[in-house]
Amino acid sequence: MSKTLGSIFTLVLPLATLGVTDLSFAEPVDKSSYTLFNPTPVEHLREMSTDRPDATEGATTVDAGHYQIEMDLYNTSIDEMKSEDIKTRETAIGSFNLRMGLTQSTELNIIFDPHLEQKVETAGESDTNTGIGDTTIRYKINFMGNEGGPISLGLIPFVKIPTADDDLGNDEYEGGLVIPIGLELPNGFELGMMAQFNYLKNEANKKYHTQLDTSMVLGHDIAGDLGGYIELFSASSTEEDAAWEATANIGFTYEPTHRHLVFTSFEVG
Repeated sequence: MSKTLGSIFTLVLPLATLGVTDLSFAEPVDKSSYTLFNPTPVEHLREMSTDRPDATEGATTVDAGHYQIEMDLYNTSIDEMKSEDIKTRETAIGSFNLRMGLTQSTELNIIFDPHLEQKVETAGESDTNTGIGDTTIRYKINFMGNEGGPISLGLIPFVKIPTADDDLGNDEYEGGLVIPIGLELPNGFELGMMAQFNYLKNEANKKYHTQLDTSMVLGHDIAGDLGGYIELFSASSTEEDAAWEATANIGFTYEPTHRHLVFTSFEVG
Protein backbone atom coordinates (compact mmCIF):
# COMPACT_ATOMS: atom_id res chain seq x y z
CA MET A 1 0.00 0.00 0.00
CA SER A 2 1.21 3.48 -0.80
CA LYS A 3 0.05 6.67 0.84
CA THR A 4 0.40 10.29 -0.15
CA LEU A 5 -0.78 13.10 2.08
CA GLY A 6 -0.48 16.67 0.92
CA SER A 7 -2.04 20.08 0.57
CA ILE A 8 -2.35 20.66 4.30
CA PHE A 9 -2.88 24.30 5.16
CA THR A 10 -3.11 25.04 8.89
CA LEU A 11 -4.05 28.29 10.61
CA VAL A 12 -3.34 28.89 14.31
CA LEU A 13 -5.18 31.59 16.27
CA PRO A 14 -5.04 32.14 20.05
CA LEU A 15 -8.70 33.13 20.53
CA ALA A 16 -8.23 34.90 23.83
CA THR A 17 -5.59 37.27 22.41
CA LEU A 18 -6.94 38.08 18.95
CA GLY A 19 -5.83 41.56 18.00
CA VAL A 20 -2.64 41.35 20.05
CA THR A 21 0.16 41.58 17.52
CA ASP A 22 3.18 42.53 19.58
CA LEU A 23 3.97 40.85 22.87
CA SER A 24 7.18 41.18 24.84
CA PHE A 25 7.44 37.92 26.73
CA ALA A 26 8.42 38.49 30.35
CA GLU A 27 10.63 36.42 32.59
CA PRO A 28 8.84 33.42 34.13
CA VAL A 29 6.60 34.33 37.07
CA ASP A 30 4.53 32.34 39.55
CA LYS A 31 1.37 31.32 37.66
CA SER A 32 0.00 28.84 40.20
CA SER A 33 -3.02 31.03 41.02
CA TYR A 34 -4.25 31.29 37.42
CA THR A 35 -7.05 29.01 36.20
CA LEU A 36 -9.62 28.75 33.44
CA PHE A 37 -11.73 31.31 35.32
CA ASN A 38 -8.80 33.47 36.44
CA PRO A 39 -6.82 33.90 33.21
CA THR A 40 -3.10 34.51 33.00
CA PRO A 41 -2.50 38.24 32.24
CA VAL A 42 -1.44 38.94 28.67
CA GLU A 43 1.93 40.32 29.78
CA HIS A 44 2.76 36.96 31.38
CA LEU A 45 1.82 34.71 28.45
CA ARG A 46 4.45 32.23 27.34
CA GLU A 47 5.50 31.99 23.69
CA MET A 48 2.98 30.18 21.55
CA SER A 49 3.57 26.54 20.66
CA THR A 50 1.44 24.31 18.44
CA ASP A 51 0.50 20.65 18.04
CA ARG A 52 -0.17 20.95 14.30
CA PRO A 53 0.35 20.35 11.44
CA ASP A 54 2.99 17.67 12.07
CA ALA A 55 2.04 14.34 13.65
CA THR A 56 4.35 14.86 16.64
CA GLU A 57 2.46 16.29 19.60
CA GLY A 58 3.97 19.07 21.70
CA ALA A 59 4.60 18.84 25.45
CA THR A 60 3.73 22.44 26.38
CA THR A 61 0.27 23.75 27.23
CA VAL A 62 -1.78 26.88 26.60
CA ASP A 63 -1.75 29.42 29.45
CA ALA A 64 -4.58 29.15 31.97
CA GLY A 65 -7.79 30.89 30.89
CA HIS A 66 -6.70 31.23 27.27
CA TYR A 67 -7.83 29.44 24.12
CA GLN A 68 -5.99 28.45 20.97
CA ILE A 69 -7.50 26.99 17.81
CA GLU A 70 -5.39 25.07 15.30
CA MET A 71 -7.31 24.47 12.09
CA ASP A 72 -6.56 22.52 8.93
CA LEU A 73 -8.14 24.66 6.23
CA TYR A 74 -7.66 21.87 3.68
CA ASN A 75 -6.27 18.36 4.07
CA THR A 76 -6.37 15.61 1.47
CA SER A 77 -4.94 12.08 1.49
CA ILE A 78 -4.75 9.26 -1.04
CA ASP A 79 -4.37 5.57 -0.13
CA GLU A 80 -3.71 3.03 -2.86
CA MET A 81 -3.86 -0.77 -2.55
CA LYS A 82 -2.53 -1.70 -5.97
CA SER A 83 -2.79 -5.45 -5.38
CA GLU A 84 -6.56 -5.11 -4.88
CA ASP A 85 -7.07 -2.17 -7.27
CA ILE A 86 -8.53 0.03 -4.53
CA LYS A 87 -7.90 3.76 -4.29
CA THR A 88 -9.27 5.88 -1.43
CA ARG A 89 -9.20 9.66 -1.38
CA GLU A 90 -10.21 11.46 1.81
CA THR A 91 -10.56 15.23 2.10
CA ALA A 92 -11.09 17.16 5.32
CA ILE A 93 -12.04 20.84 5.43
CA GLY A 94 -11.97 22.93 8.59
CA SER A 95 -10.72 20.20 10.94
CA PHE A 96 -9.67 21.81 14.21
CA ASN A 97 -8.04 21.31 17.58
CA LEU A 98 -9.49 23.68 20.20
CA ARG A 99 -7.04 24.00 23.10
CA MET A 100 -8.24 25.43 26.42
CA GLY A 101 -5.79 26.28 29.21
CA LEU A 102 -7.10 24.99 32.55
CA THR A 103 -4.16 25.64 34.88
CA GLN A 104 -0.52 26.63 34.48
CA SER A 105 0.35 23.08 33.42
CA THR A 106 -2.85 21.47 32.06
CA GLU A 107 -5.16 21.96 29.10
CA LEU A 108 -8.25 20.39 27.53
CA ASN A 109 -8.42 19.66 23.78
CA ILE A 110 -11.44 19.12 21.55
CA ILE A 111 -10.52 17.76 18.10
CA PHE A 112 -13.26 17.58 15.47
CA ASP A 113 -13.73 17.11 11.71
CA PRO A 114 -16.75 19.21 10.63
CA HIS A 115 -16.54 18.13 6.99
CA LEU A 116 -15.15 14.90 5.56
CA GLU A 117 -15.41 13.53 2.05
CA GLN A 118 -14.31 9.98 1.29
CA LYS A 119 -14.17 8.61 -2.25
CA VAL A 120 -13.39 4.93 -2.86
CA GLU A 121 -12.58 3.71 -6.38
CA THR A 122 -12.61 -0.03 -7.14
CA ALA A 123 -12.31 -1.59 -10.60
CA GLY A 124 -13.60 1.50 -12.38
CA GLU A 125 -16.45 2.14 -9.95
CA SER A 126 -16.55 4.81 -7.26
CA ASP A 127 -18.49 5.51 -4.08
CA THR A 128 -18.45 8.86 -2.25
CA ASN A 129 -19.54 9.65 1.32
CA THR A 130 -19.62 13.06 2.98
CA GLY A 131 -20.42 14.23 6.50
CA ILE A 132 -18.89 14.98 9.89
CA GLY A 133 -16.09 13.02 11.50
CA ASP A 134 -15.32 11.67 14.96
CA THR A 135 -14.58 13.80 18.03
CA THR A 136 -11.48 13.35 20.19
CA ILE A 137 -11.20 14.68 23.75
CA ARG A 138 -7.71 15.04 25.22
CA TYR A 139 -6.24 16.18 28.54
CA LYS A 140 -2.65 17.40 28.35
CA ILE A 141 -0.38 17.59 31.38
CA ASN A 142 3.02 19.29 31.27
CA PHE A 143 5.71 18.12 33.69
CA MET A 144 8.61 20.34 32.60
CA GLY A 145 9.56 22.94 30.02
CA ASN A 146 6.34 24.96 29.96
CA GLU A 147 8.17 28.19 30.75
CA GLY A 148 11.21 27.39 28.64
CA GLY A 149 14.33 25.31 29.10
CA PRO A 150 16.20 22.67 27.12
CA ILE A 151 13.70 19.85 27.78
CA SER A 152 9.90 19.67 27.78
CA LEU A 153 7.89 16.61 28.82
CA GLY A 154 4.16 15.92 28.86
CA LEU A 155 1.42 13.31 29.00
CA ILE A 156 -1.78 13.26 26.92
CA PRO A 157 -4.53 10.71 27.62
CA PHE A 158 -7.32 10.80 25.03
CA VAL A 159 -10.60 9.19 24.00
CA LYS A 160 -12.28 9.14 20.60
CA ILE A 161 -16.06 9.57 20.60
CA PRO A 162 -17.83 8.02 17.57
CA THR A 163 -19.67 11.05 16.19
CA ALA A 164 -18.89 10.37 12.51
CA ASP A 165 -21.64 9.93 9.95
CA ASP A 166 -22.24 6.48 8.45
CA ASP A 167 -19.25 4.99 6.58
CA LEU A 168 -16.91 7.77 7.78
CA GLY A 169 -15.98 6.07 11.06
CA ASN A 170 -16.13 2.70 12.80
CA ASP A 171 -18.83 3.76 15.32
CA GLU A 172 -16.65 2.65 18.24
CA TYR A 173 -15.04 4.31 21.25
CA GLU A 174 -11.23 4.22 21.13
CA GLY A 175 -8.48 5.83 23.16
CA GLY A 176 -4.88 5.93 24.16
CA LEU A 177 -1.98 7.80 25.69
CA VAL A 178 0.65 10.12 24.19
CA ILE A 179 4.09 10.87 25.67
CA PRO A 180 5.59 13.96 23.96
CA ILE A 181 9.15 15.19 24.51
CA GLY A 182 10.79 18.37 23.20
CA LEU A 183 14.50 19.24 23.09
CA GLU A 184 16.28 22.51 22.29
CA LEU A 185 19.41 21.69 20.29
CA PRO A 186 22.47 23.82 19.45
CA ASN A 187 22.41 26.32 16.57
CA GLY A 188 18.69 27.01 16.82
CA PHE A 189 17.43 23.51 16.04
CA GLU A 190 14.43 22.04 17.87
CA LEU A 191 13.70 18.31 18.16
CA GLY A 192 10.32 16.82 19.01
CA MET A 193 9.65 13.16 19.76
CA MET A 194 6.50 11.24 20.56
CA ALA A 195 5.31 7.77 21.55
CA GLN A 196 1.57 7.20 21.23
CA PHE A 197 -0.15 4.07 22.54
CA ASN A 198 -3.53 3.41 20.89
CA TYR A 199 -6.32 1.01 21.88
CA LEU A 200 -8.26 0.43 18.65
CA LYS A 201 -11.15 -1.65 17.34
CA ASN A 202 -10.33 -4.51 14.98
CA GLU A 203 -11.63 -4.16 11.44
CA ALA A 204 -12.63 -7.83 11.12
CA ASN A 205 -14.32 -8.45 14.50
CA LYS A 206 -15.47 -6.86 17.75
CA LYS A 207 -12.15 -7.28 19.54
CA TYR A 208 -9.58 -4.56 20.16
CA HIS A 209 -5.85 -4.33 19.46
CA THR A 210 -2.99 -2.01 20.37
CA GLN A 211 -0.98 0.19 18.05
CA LEU A 212 2.23 2.06 18.75
CA ASP A 213 2.85 5.31 16.88
CA THR A 214 6.27 6.92 17.10
CA SER A 215 7.56 10.08 15.46
CA MET A 216 10.47 12.51 15.41
CA VAL A 217 10.46 16.05 14.00
CA LEU A 218 13.38 18.45 13.50
CA GLY A 219 12.68 22.14 12.99
CA HIS A 220 14.67 25.32 12.33
CA ASP A 221 14.10 28.90 11.21
CA ILE A 222 14.85 29.48 7.52
CA ALA A 223 14.65 33.24 7.02
CA GLY A 224 12.77 35.95 8.86
CA ASP A 225 9.30 34.71 9.82
CA LEU A 226 9.67 31.55 7.70
CA GLY A 227 10.58 28.22 9.28
CA GLY A 228 10.68 24.60 8.21
CA TYR A 229 10.71 21.07 9.55
CA ILE A 230 11.16 17.45 8.53
CA GLU A 231 9.45 14.54 10.27
CA LEU A 232 9.53 10.74 10.33
CA PHE A 233 6.49 8.77 11.54
CA SER A 234 5.80 5.06 12.00
CA ALA A 235 2.86 2.93 13.17
CA SER A 236 3.10 -0.67 14.34
CA SER A 237 -0.11 -2.61 15.07
CA THR A 238 -0.78 -5.90 16.84
CA GLU A 239 -3.87 -6.51 14.68
CA GLU A 240 -3.63 -9.66 12.58
CA ASP A 241 -2.22 -9.08 9.07
CA ALA A 242 -1.63 -5.39 9.79
CA ALA A 243 1.29 -3.89 7.88
CA TRP A 244 3.91 -1.61 9.39
CA GLU A 245 3.44 1.97 8.19
CA ALA A 246 6.06 4.66 7.77
CA THR A 247 5.85 8.19 6.37
CA ALA A 248 8.13 11.17 5.83
CA ASN A 249 6.82 14.70 6.19
CA ILE A 250 8.17 18.11 5.23
CA GLY A 251 6.51 21.38 6.16
CA PHE A 252 6.91 25.13 6.31
CA THR A 253 5.70 27.66 8.86
CA TYR A 254 5.05 31.38 8.56
CA GLU A 255 4.65 33.52 11.69
CA PRO A 256 3.46 37.03 10.77
CA THR A 257 3.01 37.90 14.49
CA HIS A 258 3.84 36.27 17.82
CA ARG A 259 0.22 35.07 18.03
CA HIS A 260 -0.61 33.90 14.50
CA LEU A 261 0.89 31.01 12.53
CA VAL A 262 0.27 29.56 9.07
CA PHE A 263 1.55 26.11 8.03
CA THR A 264 1.71 24.01 4.91
CA SER A 265 3.05 20.45 4.75
CA PHE A 266 3.39 17.41 2.49
CA GLU A 267 3.75 13.76 3.45
CA VAL A 268 4.63 10.59 1.57
CA GLY A 269 4.91 7.00 2.69
